[in-house]
Amino acid sequence: MVNQITNTVPEEEALNSIAAVEYLPAPSPLLARLLASITDNDTTFTDISSIIESDAAITSQLLKIANSAYYGLKKTVNKLEHAVMLIGIREVRNLCLTICLVKQFNPRLLPKNFDLYTFWTHNLMTSFCCKEITSSYEWVEGDEIYLMGLLHDLGRLALAAAMPEKFNNMILLARKKQIPISRAEELYGLPHTEVGKWIAVKWGFSEKLKAVLRFHHAPLASLGFSRECSVVQTGAYIAKTLEKGNLAQEPEPPEAKILTLAGVSASELLSFCEKAEKLQEEVEQIASVLVGTNI
Repeated sequence: MVNQITNTVPEEEALNSIAAVEYLPAPSPLLARLLASITDNDTTFTDISSIIESDAAITSQLLKIANSAYYGLKKTVNKLEHAVMLIGIREVRNLCLTICLVKQFNPRLLPKNFDLYTFWTHNLMTSFCCKEITSSYEWVEGDEIYLMGLLHDLGRLALAAAMPEKFNNMILLARKKQIPISRAEELYGLPHTEVGKWIAVKWGFSEKLKAVLRFHHAPLASLGFSRECSVVQTGAYIAKTLEKGNLAQEPEPPEAKILTLAGVSASELLSFCEKAEKLQEEVEQIASVLVGTNI
């Protein structure tokens, strides 16, 4: 069925639309400082505290998430320094990055059919899966791969924010034709991977992050970062297997070459899926706090 559907917009119009995404606002000062801290291996608790403590709302959300079932803390955490002691400075920074990213795009400007809760549940689960897959790897750090998983679909969020009417039509097309939303984006000439590339350049992401945003659907096309892209595609696949009402119904597992690059065997893939399923409720709770919903 998918192959019988043709693109709905001319190529030139699609390219112009992608270019228009470049005019999205730059990251907030707080988000920019947190992103810059990622490449600084000497970042201290004082550095992160000075960034976070200026925003009481973010600190409050951070503490709510730190006290969620996912972290399994035996004591209630009421202060930022306690959260850092118990879950680590990098984990705290990653959580703050997530909170800032959610706040970066006004939910009232997103199309009515865009499910922000599902979006962040998927990205959070992907990031957790990526960390689990690479927990014994020496070629990538846990917080770095977490961020790759968290940001991999940022282009989709930017696309929805920049062109809510067009994105709404993509969602409707995906539902009508029973195809993945990524396929609907392609039919409109607006793949979120290309939009992600624009955002990565505009926001000054590292070369690794740029590659992941652009090539997580095609890791073998990435020059130099195919392993990272393969891990993210594998993590995203695991996350999709847990999604309710998935448009693709049964997501296609990564091909053998990609699993090999990710360092995951067929039996390990099944094991990771089982581990992720056990985390689903906790991840949903975190997403609920982030977007302000009750589940």
